[in-house]
Amino acid sequence: MAQHDYSKILAIIDKIYAASVSDDWQSVIEAIAEHFDEIPVQLFGHDIALNKPELMVVVNHGEERLQQYAEHYHAINPWLPGIVSAPVGQVRTTQEYLPEDRLLKTEFYNDWIRPHEDIRRGAGVTLFNDDERTLMLGTNLRTGDQADRMDELTDFMRIVVPHIYRAIEIQHGLQGAQLVGRQYQDVLDQVGNAVILLDRQGGLCHQNAAADDLMRVGGLFHLGSFGALSAVDRAGNREIADGLAAIRRDRLNYHRRIFLIRGGDGLDTYFAMIAPLEQVMERTAFRQDFAGTRTPEAMLLVARPSYGREMVRSALQS
Repeated sequence: MAQHDYSKILAIIDKIYAASVSDDWQSVIEAIAEHFDEIPVQLFGHDIALNKPELMVVVNHGEERLQQYAEHYHAINPWLPGIVSAPVGQVRTTQEYLPEDRLLKTEFYNDWIRPHEDIRRGAGVTLFNDDERTLMLGTNLRTGDQADRMDELTDFMRIVVPHIYRAIEIQHGLQGAQLVGRQYQDVLDQVGNAVILLDRQGGLCHQNAAADDLMRVGGLFHLGSFGALSAVDRAGNREIADGLAAIRRDRLNYHRRIFLIRGGDGLDTYFAMIAPLEQVMERTAFRQDFAGTRTPEAMLLVARPSYGREMVRSALQS
């Protein structure tokens, strides 16, 4: 196991999670490069069908090299087949993408890599691949470091990649909430009851002002990993899960029904209903194009105890 300065790695992980809010992935790439004494690092997407790059967030490649890649060398990148076929999330070395003896015979190496700087060895990870597009994080070591730092580099990648995945998931949730919020906020805030929009797995996409108040009081719901909403009341939570499952199976014929959610810590019992949400969200960022987004598919309406069942129905219809 290579030796690491974990305080510096934790600082990079902080930048990764900060990027989920700021979208500043350039700072993440720069921090990784600095950690290994300014090596070339790239977060790039590639359209497999059209064989062209779709995103380049890079550092330490140089303008001339990048221009040459965009104009010609992306189309003959011999590492790409290995990147596309690699299991998503698995850190691999450049030699695993393509044996070095084969790389050294290519135009890509002799006319693009060597004239600038010999960075033929490194490590990368395929972050997303749907047979049409791929998204990859790659790093390249300089010749003088290739023998001594490869183990350190691959270990480092295995440490930070799970955090990159989670940061992207958080970013998707935030972007989805922002988009839904712009479309629904005024309408939902006029509903006197709490309205919570959920994705197909029960992840929280958005909530109105009444739901904000309900969440702050506590004792009724809690959020799990990746923003998954669950009720403290087991029976109520089962109703939510069953409702979402029924919507996934057949949203057009879903039969809405009112159920109870009992609050903990002496809170009142609430009436609730879950219903399909007819809404198609547009993709709003590159990462959503490559890795999906949290799309609201169901609406959970929670009525204040004094309202009763008829008020739930009328609020939902409105």
